[in-house]
Amino acid sequence: MRGSKRILALTALPLIAIACGLPQSSEFEQISGDEVQFGLDQTTTTSTSTIPPTTIDATSTTIAQTTTTEIPTEFVELYFVAGSQLNPVSLPLTSPVVPQRALSALQEGPPSDIGLGLRTTVPADADITVVRERGTAVIDLPADIFDTMPLRDQRLFFAQLVLTIGQLGGIGPVQFTLAGEPTSAIRGDGSTGDPGEAVTVDDYQDLLVGAPQTTTSTTTTVPVPPATEVAPGTSVGG
Repeated sequence: MRGSKRILALTALPLIAIACGLPQSSEFEQISGDEVQFGLDQTTTTSTSTIPPTTIDATSTTIAQTTTTEIPTEFVELYFVAGSQLNPVSLPLTSPVVPQRALSALQEGPPSDIGLGLRTTVPADADITVVRERGTAVIDLPADIFDTMPLRDQRLFFAQLVLTIGQLGGIGPVQFTLAGEPTSAIRGDGSTGDPGEAVTVDDYQDLLVGAPQTTTSTTTTVPVPPATEVAPGTSVGG
C-alpha cells in the first residue's frame, strides 16, 4: 500500500506542472498570434498633437490729445439802438478787428444776454461793404437799402455805422457811397451834407444814451403889411 501511494504522488507532479503552464525548457519559444490575448500584439502608436501657440494681440490704446488753440480777441464798442438813442455795448471780436468784421457784428444784432430793448437798424441780409482808404472808411450801401427802412431809422442807421466803425484804430472820417456812387449821410441833427462828404463820430454825439437832448426851436416869421401913406394936409380918420 505504501508503495502504491508513492507512485500516485509522483505521477501527479507532472500533471500539476502541465496544468500551471510552466515551461519545461529555458529556450525562447515564439507564441503564435492565436495565443496572444488582451490585444498585446497591437502596435502602440504615439500621437503628438501640436497645439498652435495662442497669439494675444496687444491692444494699443490711443489717447487723443486735445489741442486748444487760443484765438486772440479784443473788446470793441458796438452801438445798438435803444429807443431813439444809441447805447454802446462792449463785445469781444477776433483781433485784429477789421472794419468788415465790426460791420458784420452790427448786422448780427445785440446778443440776447445783454438785456432787452436793444436792436439794430442794419439789415442782416444787406450787402454792405466797408474798406479803409488812407485812414478813411468808405462804406458802400446797396441801392435798395432805404426802400423798406422807416424814415425814423435812417438817421440811427448812419449813426450806428459811424459810431462803431469810426472809432476803430486807424480810422477817422467815414464816407458813404450808394451802389458805388457818392451819397450823403444823415447827421445826428438830421442835416445832410454834399454827396461823398465825410462825417465823424462827433456828428452823432447827441444821439448817445445819456447825452443832453438838444431842443430845436422853430421861428415863425409873420409878414408885416406896409404902412399906409397919408397925403399932406389930410388928417387920419377924417
